[in-house]
Amino acid sequence: MHTKFNTPSDPRISLPKIIFMSLLPGTLFGLFLYNFFDWYLLSYKTEIQSLNFLYAIICSVVFYLLSVFVGVTYGRIFYRRSSSKSMKNFKAYTEAIHTGLNEKSIYLSLYSFISKIFKTSKISIFYKDTSREEENYWEKQASETTPVCHMNPRSCPVVSQGKECFVNDISTELTCAYQLPNLKTGSYICLKSEIQNSPRCVVQLYHHEKDYFDIDTINDIRSYIEITTPILEQKNKMKVLNVEAYTDKLTQVKNRTYLEQEIVKLIDHSNETKEPLSVIILDIDFFKKVNDNYGHPAGDCILVEFASIVKSCVRTGDIVCRYGGEEFLVLLPKSNVAYANSIAERIRYSIANTTMPVFQGVQLPDLTCSLGVSTYPDYA
Repeated sequence: MHTKFNTPSDPRISLPKIIFMSLLPGTLFGLFLYNFFDWYLLSYKTEIQSLNFLYAIICSVVFYLLSVFVGVTYGRIFYRRSSSKSMKNFKAYTEAIHTGLNEKSIYLSLYSFISKIFKTSKISIFYKDTSREEENYWEKQASETTPVCHMNPRSCPVVSQGKECFVNDISTELTCAYQLPNLKTGSYICLKSEIQNSPRCVVQLYHHEKDYFDIDTINDIRSYIEITTPILEQKNKMKVLNVEAYTDKLTQVKNRTYLEQEIVKLIDHSNETKEPLSVIILDIDFFKKVNDNYGHPAGDCILVEFASIVKSCVRTGDIVCRYGGEEFLVLLPKSNVAYANSIAERIRYSIANTTMPVFQGVQLPDLTCSLGVSTYPDYA
């Protein structure tokens, strides 16, 4: 069974409706005035000058009331259209950030939507890039090569002190200490976004007119920033959970669950691109003796050191996984069997020539390992 839902009607009034709505009251009002003046002339036998004066007063009052009616009607229609457009934009933005793959794409959506709303303003968005190894690295999305200031997160009051900046008139008011000196006129604002009380984003808008950013404008921008924050928090939590779910807790390489999912994707990609996929499987020789002679904690230390050496021997895009116990597996995308053999030999040599660490005052024995290499689709 299908149910048909009514859609909201368009508040726009068509031309036939306007003509009819104007003609009907105009005709009725004309008939009323004709009868009224006919009665007035017969009853009071007044002069034409007095009649003209009375006519002018009545027409002025009617015109005033009609103007008020038209103004109120148009104001309601305009408000409904503006509200409808704002809600559509906000809904589209919410959908865009929900489907964003990472922080960069979400902030790019924020920049794009704010740019559509405030087309005459210069817009810059600075955000903390958590995907970089640097602890305090900030990226920029901007419509201008030179924003209001050269953003420095260590000195910016919005980031370091959490103080938002509102300058209504650059020429007369006290401005930000880090504002570029070439800006002599206009107005600008700097709004912030926080995640867990840590500044993560600064939205900066500049306009050449003074007093351009009123409270309604600021609230519109804040609504976009505020809806962005919980989405980012959710995605960051999911990212952490995914990392934990697919990482071996001891060696901090990928686990078998991740391996079983990723190898299917890599094989499909290899079929599509016709590029080879190589695999190296590794096993620590006589690992049971280490556990028997030195204890399982010492064996865990050996596993951590072994995984670290293997990771140092492969490329950034290669994937090291703990297959189980002392067995490891390396996935080498876009690699033929000759290259995989060279990597396997590098790993074997590095393991054989690395001195194992001292554990609880005891020198752990050096290791050797056995390796096997295969390539898809050549040997699969």
